[in-house]
Order: sequence, then C-alpha cells, then structure tokens
Amino acid sequence: FDGAPRPSLELKREAVNYRVRFNKQHSIFCGERADQLLLENPSSCISLDVNRDNRGTFLRADIAKASSVHEMDLGILHCSTFLACARKRFCWMEPSWGCRAEDVPPETQFLLIRLKDTPETNQKQIYAIIMPLVTGSFRSCLQPGDSGTLVLRVESGDDAVKSTRLQDVAFVSWGDNPF
Repeated sequence: FDGAPRPSLELKREAVNYRVRFNKQHSIFCGERADQLLLENPSSCISLDVNRDNRGTFLRADIAKASSVHEMDLGILHCSTFLACARKRFCWMEPSWGCRAEDVPPETQFLLIRLKDTPETNQKQIYAIIMPLVTGSFRSCLQPGDSGTLVLRVESGDDAVKSTRLQDVAFVSWGDNPF
C-alpha cells in the first residue's frame, strides 16, 4: 500500500419505481405503470402490504377460521413462461418450467415469471417473482390449484399452532431483468 486512495467498489442501481397493485376486480398487476396482469381474481382473504422502499409487496391473509393449514387461491396466473424451484426432498430443490398454473409443481419455493407481452411493443419485457416465505411459526409454498389457478399453501406443521391472520406469507416483485 503506497498511501494512494483506493477506488470505491460501490455498486449503483438505477432508480426504478417498482409497483405492484390490486385493481377494482381484485387482480394483481405489476410494472412501471402497474398495468401488466400477473394474477387474476385472487381470493378475497389476500391483501397487499406494500414494502416501505417500494421494491415489491408482501402478501398477507385474513382468514375466518383458525387452522394450522391454509390454502389460499392466488388466482389465474398470466405469464408466457416461468421457472419454478420446488422442494423434491427434505433439503433439495429441483427446477421446472412451464407456462400455466397447472405446470407449477407442489412445494414450489420460488417462482420467476416472464409476463405476457403487452400490445405496446416499446415496453421492455417484464419479469415477476413470487417468493413464499417463512413467517413466525408458518411456512409457505406454491402449488397448482383447480381451474388454472395458483394456490399459496401456508402451514405450521403442528395441529396445536393455529392462526387466522397471516402476515408476510409471500413476497411479490417485478423488474425488466430476471438476473
């Protein structure tokens, strides 16, 4: 070291306004203008809790009956393709690909989604992520549902641990670069 100042290794990100929102029909949209449909007609017990730094949103659920296992319909998945990482063994995940909610394997721990192109061809390709989380005594995963829907399964693993209010059960965000 010769006493010369060392260059900064600081990483800088472009400021992007990340938006995820519900519309009047209770569907989940994302994108710069929150105009790209991600999930259509999710269960009414699902709500969004927008993150303070506006990079995404957490999903929460208020359910009428206390239980140790909850399965909530996230709605019809709108995408051109996706990459899912699903638990195959106790400590092992395996990737799979598809384009419909029926293709999502049970116990999915991570879902990277390429949204359908919009009619405006000037807009960049948009990717979204749905990440099930562990919160309190509950863990979440994604699985296929009936009629082309995506289901969020939240469970404690213990019949004695029950809840009606589930905070931060999944994280949803989007961007124009999947990496």
